Amino acid sequence: MKGWIARDKSGEINLYLDKPVKAEYFPFWEADKTFMEILESDLPSDINPQWEDEEPIEVNVNITKASDDVVTISKDRYEQLLQYEQERKQRQAMILSFMQNK
Repeated sequence: MKGWIARDKSGEINLYLDKPVKAEYFPFWEADKTFMEILESDLPSDINPQWEDEEPIEVNVNITKASDDVVTISKDRYEQLLQYEQERKQRQAMILSFMQNK
């Protein structure tokens, strides 16, 4: 499966399932389909996205089922993901509000 990796101006790195574009009025990339934050330490050494990049980096995404079908994350990481989801919803609401007032 094809995917794209891009870094927001804040430094956050995301993996997208469709090609993102830089938001016109906000310092982040946006896409229609699902994306997830990934850690820089999880990236191969030859992939180093920067906010200044004109295009996201196209990658091949291989998804495999875990042998025990369970994903375990730490409480801290879970709280980070919840916070990120809240921030994402706020950004979407801001964009919608901006577009409606345009």
